[in-house]
Amino acid sequence: MATAKKNDKLDNKAPLEFLRLDGVQEMCRVFEYGAKKYGKNNYLLGHQDSQLTAAALRHILAYQSGEHVDPETGYPHLAHAQCCLAMFFTQRALGTLRLEND
Repeated sequence: MATAKKNDKLDNKAPLEFLRLDGVQEMCRVFEYGAKKYGKNNYLLGHQDSQLTAAALRHILAYQSGEHVDPETGYPHLAHAQCCLAMFFTQRALGTLRLEND
């Protein structure tokens, strides 16, 4: 039986085999928290790019200052930063990210 030829690298597909579930589980929990608070997939409507990068930086700085867990959610600050960056790239891909200079 013949099989279809394909080459993910030539097709410029993201190498998703590098994504590990254990690396994104906490981020998914933060997304779930946000869905309960703001509505499922509400973040897809878009944000200002500076809002997302500032929020990511606040969580990273909180972590660097020794506060590893966000007091409001109980989830790691770095998982919140992951969410902010994931939202940034998702909104950019969807065209809903509002750029500061636009």
